[in-house]
Amino acid sequence: MKSKYFLLIVVLFSVSSFAQLKEADLVFKDGDTVPGYARLIKNNKIEFKLSLEEEADFYDGILTNEVIFYGDEGIEVFEFVKTGLKRKHVLMKLLVFGKANLYESKEDYTEYLVQEDNISSNKRNRYQDEVTRGLFLKRKKEPVGFKIGKSFKQTAEHYFRDCKAIKDLFQSRNYLKLTKEEIVKEYNFICSD
Repeated sequence: MKSKYFLLIVVLFSVSSFAQLKEADLVFKDGDTVPGYARLIKNNKIEFKLSLEEEADFYDGILTNEVIFYGDEGIEVFEFVKTGLKRKHVLMKLLVFGKANLYESKEDYTEYLVQEDNISSNKRNRYQDEVTRGLFLKRKKEPVGFKIGKSFKQTAEHYFRDCKAIKDLFQSRNYLKLTKEEIVKEYNFICSD
């Protein structure tokens, strides 16, 4: 009886591990694209297989630029975006593509800092890092993503200050009728080079 349960668990585990992998293209920083199967895993990594039968390789933002998933829901793109000059690349979902890209990050990790007054005792102070959670804007030539703060209006007015039409949109309060994604799309449509 126990062997039947064990066999059932093994079969379910192997089926679920294959089901989690989706058809995808892995795009490297040099522009090469490799088709295969992928899924997102913890710590901003991508598990990737050329075929379902092969061993998985794991990629981060050092060599890889993005992963493109194909499915019944459509195409989903996840890119590695730097969130600070000294920070690692964070895997973010691309919501809007254009002159300015809009990304969503759901990463939630904890850092530990050594307290300066207790270095010898090695006590650690735990805090939640909110820099990598939320929405980010980034233009192609910018090295770091720009986090959208608590006030989207203030952030967008500053970020899109090169576009008079978007400034006017905020001054007339017509922006209230639009979603964040629609405002970024308007900027890309009206103010692209």
